[in-house]
Amino acid sequence: MVERDGNHPSIVIWGLYNEEWGLDWDIPGSDERADAAVQAYDALRTLDDSRPIVENSGWSHVRTDLVDWHYYDEDPAAWAANVADLASGRRGDWPVKLGPDFVVDKALAGSPSFSVEGRPIVNSEYGAGFTSLERAWHVRWQTQELRRHDRFAGYVYTELADVEHEMAGLLTTDRRPKDWGGLDPASANADTVLIVDLVPKHAGADIEVPTSPFDLGVRVSHHGRAPVRGRVVATWAAAGTPVAGAVAVAAEVPAPEARPFEVTDAAVLRIPPAPGGRPARLHLQLVGDGGEVLARTFVDAAPIEPPNRRGARSA
Repeated sequence: MVERDGNHPSIVIWGLYNEEWGLDWDIPGSDERADAAVQAYDALRTLDDSRPIVENSGWSHVRTDLVDWHYYDEDPAAWAANVADLASGRRGDWPVKLGPDFVVDKALAGSPSFSVEGRPIVNSEYGAGFTSLERAWHVRWQTQELRRHDRFAGYVYTELADVEHEMAGLLTTDRRPKDWGGLDPASANADTVLIVDLVPKHAGADIEVPTSPFDLGVRVSHHGRAPVRGRVVATWAAAGTPVAGAVAVAAEVPAPEARPFEVTDAAVLRIPPAPGGRPARLHLQLVGDGGEVLARTFVDAAPIEPPNRRGARSA
């Protein structure tokens, strides 16, 4: 592998095992398997000392330059809570569903002798949803939770395009664009993004249609080279309307200065009810001192119905 590809400029990280494939998915349960991963790392390090190496991408590390983890979850509340616990260090593991009735907890550290401290922590696989609209929804909300926490050094959405049974791509297998329901994926992955302090309910219905004013906290995550300043502007528009259709300012508040690779405190906006009590989209923008839009996201307000289970058999 190194002889064939070692001089290719697009390779920035060497990966060896993936999720313990070939090691019976159980590095923590076997010293022999852990030693195999260590030996693979050491062998590659002797061949190339110029790039980071990940010995077991996604799960249970024993010798690595990057501590990466793979996590898929359709539940936005569980996603936000588990990501927060990993970021704070309250827990070092997370649930992985290996089968319909087979869930295990995978850990960042695969042995008691390995410490994740001092190493960059990267989520290198995430994403969810059965339709393109659901996937756009998860891109928006799952990515913001990764950006909420300064402990994480990066993330990789899975994936650019659909492949085989994995249909969570930003594009189809033949690179056709999907319906993203008004989301520009670039907005969710920009240098500067907005983080909204709420757990969304459903795709297309992040919150119930508000009939009275409510407070909404918005934070800024900034990965640029210099601090940015501005104000957070909230604008109601008809449901599904792209940002160009939003015209009436509903609320506005100064944003704390966003310093590079730090998350600001929340700027709290007092949001008025949705116009006419109808489903609507609340556009949120960080507007710079010069009037330029630095970051944007949105919140959909619509009726939230229980899942349709009519006709299901009880036995």
